[in-house]
Amino acid sequence: MASSLKESIDLFNYMYTKIDHRIEKLLAKQLKDIQAKILSGCQLKWSDDKNVPNYITELGDMINNIEDTASFIIEKTEEINTCLTTMKSCELDLDIFRSKILDIQKVLDEFSFKRYSNLHLWVKDLEISVEEVLTSRLKDLIETWLYEFEHYRHRDRERKLIKENTVHEIKV
Repeated sequence: MASSLKESIDLFNYMYTKIDHRIEKLLAKQLKDIQAKILSGCQLKWSDDKNVPNYITELGDMINNIEDTASFIIEKTEEINTCLTTMKSCELDLDIFRSKILDIQKVLDEFSFKRYSNLHLWVKDLEISVEEVLTSRLKDLIETWLYEFEHYRHRDRERKLIKENTVHEIKV
């Protein structure tokens, strides 16, 4: 029994080192439940052959569950990070941006369906990251457009945004 308990605690400690502060927000309820379970174990009399095996089994199940949940969250946050990275450097195309935003939304829907704790806090952080990416891309777009507009006479340069020269006359 003691070796099983030690393995569970070691697994929990190892898993906990893999969790960053953002993921920890989503696991807060499960972490709190495990801490409460560990605390309740301090009250047990270890000579009690009836309660100790149940306690060890329940704690082990809780730790295995949180490990699975953490692995799932890590995998999904890597998908979100991949979407953000793609959005930082992809071609300026509405369909690409829409696709990546929808991919991110699908992950958020999964997290919501699984009722992870503090999702609203985690989403606020994600919104800031998405906003930073989109703001950066918009600045790049504006700079490109301004450069092309200011250098419109150089017809030999390839342009991304201004496709043809037009001349407008203003008469007074």
